[in-house]
Amino acid sequence: MIGRNPLLLLVLLPSLVLPGVAAADDPAPPKELRRGGMALAVEAGYGGDSLEGITESRMRAGQGISAMVGGFYRPRADSPLEIYGLAGYRLGFAAPVIGGGYYENTKTPVLEVLANYRFDNKWYVAGGLVSHLSPRITSNDPEFHDIRFDTAVGATVEAGWSFIGVYATYLEYSGAGQHLDASSVGLRFTMRLRKWRPVH
Repeated sequence: MIGRNPLLLLVLLPSLVLPGVAAADDPAPPKELRRGGMALAVEAGYGGDSLEGITESRMRAGQGISAMVGGFYRPRADSPLEIYGLAGYRLGFAAPVIGGGYYENTKTPVLEVLANYRFDNKWYVAGGLVSHLSPRITSNDPEFHDIRFDTAVGATVEAGWSFIGVYATYLEYSGAGQHLDASSVGLRFTMRLRKWRPVH
């Protein structure tokens, strides 16, 4: 019947086409921002007491490089506050033994819990707790016995832009008849592995 009545076809055609056009024009629902993800961090620092009095090298208790992996979480999707939990390992800068062909180093597992506040322009400030689990001084000298300290807990603060920051950590080592300042200052690089855009 429609084929025999062109006028009826013209009347019905908009009603058949417009619903599809309207559906295509509807904006897609906004994607919800992920509130957490994986994080990788590397920090390099220097400082603390010299170990020359208890070792045969000129190392410092706070020197070293830490590589860490963990995650972060935001209380709300639009919150500028992020909570980080990181675990990794710290190695000192190997130092030659004075008057010998051997090297000494410091080694320790590391745990960090940080609160990070990010501004809209990518600047951030952070602070939290850091722990070195049974730090020790080692050597490849067969006559050297490892020196092991008690687990130490300290505090750290940081400020930076995007993924790079400057940090300062306060930490003390005790044990093996010694009490050492293992504080350090240095650089920390933190990468967050997720699709994320700055908070506005």
